[in-house]
Amino acid sequence: MLINTSGSTGASAHATNKGTNLKREEVKPRVMIIAQYELNVSTEVQKRGRINRTGQFPELPPSYDYLISAIPAEKRMMMMLQKKLRSLDANTASNQKNSTSVIDTDDFINKYGDEIVMAYMRDNEDFTWDIGDPFFLFHDRPKNVKISDTDVAKRVTG
Repeated sequence: MLINTSGSTGASAHATNKGTNLKREEVKPRVMIIAQYELNVSTEVQKRGRINRTGQFPELPPSYDYLISAIPAEKRMMMMLQKKLRSLDANTASNQKNSTSVIDTDDFINKYGDEIVMAYMRDNEDFTWDIGDPFFLFHDRPKNVKISDTDVAKRVTG
């Protein structure tokens, strides 16, 4: 099955033998290979839900393979998706660890990454000037500009 955003609703492809002539032992676990994920995290979750549904054999949970390159910008987008999924999981299930098992990627868009990026900018003045000194580390902040030290890694890598 090959789907796009339109395929995020309607079709079921979970591991079950209901409505088929397959024996239980002939049913295989599902693997979704995602070459392009959705920008809207809700649509992404719906799309993943095509192979993870009520009524599937519990001993055959699905797996998800996200295809990404080693390009830093693409890795950053994957980290942002992972953060959105964690936030969504926390809102719906009071659990931020569900999405970790779905996407296994480096993640520095968090408070630890913020600290490291801020320290790097302090230690590398030329780099900080090259990116415009977004946190006013080396020049005076205008009075009408408020700066937060949260989302430092996200803002700098953006």
